[in-house]
Amino acid sequence: MSMLTERPTYSVATRLKVAERLFIAGLRAQERADESDEARVRLSFLLNASQRLALCLEPATVLQTLLDLAVPELADAATLHILTPGRRAPLVTSAISDSAQGAPLAWWEWIERVTRPAIADATERGMAQRESAAPGAPPAPSVDGPAVSFIVVPMRARGRTLGALRVLSVAPRRAFRLDDLSLLESFTNQASLALENARLFQEQRELVGHLEAVRGQLDTPQTEWLRSDERLRIARDLHDHVEQIYFAIGLTAESALDARDHALVVPELADALRRTAQLATSGAEQLRGAIFALKHADTSAVGLISSLRKLVHSFEERTGVDTDLVLSGPESDPSAEVIEALLAVATEALANVERHAHASSVVMTLQMRPRSMTLVVHDDGMGVSDLILNRRGSSAMHFGLDGLRERVRRLKGHFKAEPGPAGGFVVRAQVPLAKGGKR
Repeated sequence: MSMLTERPTYSVATRLKVAERLFIAGLRAQERADESDEARVRLSFLLNASQRLALCLEPATVLQTLLDLAVPELADAATLHILTPGRRAPLVTSAISDSAQGAPLAWWEWIERVTRPAIADATERGMAQRESAAPGAPPAPSVDGPAVSFIVVPMRARGRTLGALRVLSVAPRRAFRLDDLSLLESFTNQASLALENARLFQEQRELVGHLEAVRGQLDTPQTEWLRSDERLRIARDLHDHVEQIYFAIGLTAESALDARDHALVVPELADALRRTAQLATSGAEQLRGAIFALKHADTSAVGLISSLRKLVHSFEERTGVDTDLVLSGPESDPSAEVIEALLAVATEALANVERHAHASSVVMTLQMRPRSMTLVVHDDGMGVSDLILNRRGSSAMHFGLDGLRERVRRLKGHFKAEPGPAGGFVVRAQVPLAKGGKR
């Protein structure tokens, strides 16, 4: 005899409650998915913006790139109010999308009146604002045109206000939200730093041009001293400001790639992050080459040994690390290429000791032979793990070693960087010489 199991019966009200909860759960899941997609889009935009802005060396190019990035992707219209020393009124430049081109002149004049207080707050007090407004109501009852949402954010870099950015979202585009304000603040911070660096670069070029212009009015000792001092100042500024930007870009990209929540890092975004890290590494290597050239423009005339002694003395005074220079073999006369390559190896090796090694002593050895020169830098610090060595091609902290390897390889030499047999870290570079000493 078979037993029939009775299904439970639910009231209509209970079924409606279950359906309502399932519907709400589905809506929340969709909202989370939408938020995740929007977060990926925002991150992708900021990475692209950082790459494009990092390539701008002229202030005007930075401003134009900022406007090109903002319109139409972020807004229908964007206006920059840039404070300029010596001018009472700010420099104003704008970009307008095709969808906003047809707005009447009276509507644009109304926009200027509505947003003027927010622009003053941004440039004078460093305040960001997000507002919405519609024409046809007081104080503009006779103005025809679409409703508008606007954001005004200050442009600040190194504690100084450079100006303000105003962006407009014109109906039927949706009004700006709080996450849009956050995105625009991050974007404007990037652009502000790029603008400040471009101005610094421009000032340095103008100073160098001025020095060239007055060179003929000075005697040779004065000219050489002035040029050397200016080269060192430019090198310091590039190292302190621009190199740190490359380092930060590379580190940010690598941190995003190493994030625990890999579900948010889609393949396209991961590729963009890798390209960003590679660009940061390449740019930093080129920048280091320029800094080295500025600092050591006269090393071929001074000679390798004298330059190494000066480098060791400066390092020891700056860090307090006991540093010795050991010379072996008869002194030779290498070419300028060899001098620059070995001095670059010595400089980078000591820089890595200062940043990472926590060493108490360093020994630098220069072995001079008729057909080759070998430079060895050995510290007694904490060394470097095999993991870091294997990843140094993509590491923002160790990008200099691969640049040195390539530089020595171009001279048909050999380069090696590895943990020391008894601890610490060893950097070794051997460069061949042609008969007679010069390569």
